[in-house]
Amino acid sequence: MADEIAAGARLGHPVTAPPWIEVVALGAPLASVTVSALDEGEAAVIQLALERGIGSVCIDEARGRRAAAAAGLLVTGSLGLPGRAKRLGLVPAVRPGSSS
Repeated sequence: MADEIAAGARLGHPVTAPPWIEVVALGAPLASVTVSALDEGEAAVIQLALERGIGSVCIDEARGRRAAAAAGLLVTGSLGLPGRAKRLGLVPAVRPGSSS
């Protein structure tokens, strides 16, 4: 979430924002029951995907993955992204110096 990134910046952590990242607001506040069961960032990712008709999300935490799947979303973790990028032709290789 943008708030988490801003908090890290205030603590002195470097922030690099690629030009393709867009920060968008949710259409409605997060439900308190959702936030009590999930991390706020995971709850926001699931809600935004549902609001915008996005069919897949990237979540690493087990609770968030289960909640996203229960909501009908396809779930991948951060370790699945490099392989997906290679399959889509976005990167030539997953490992440096290889073609695999």
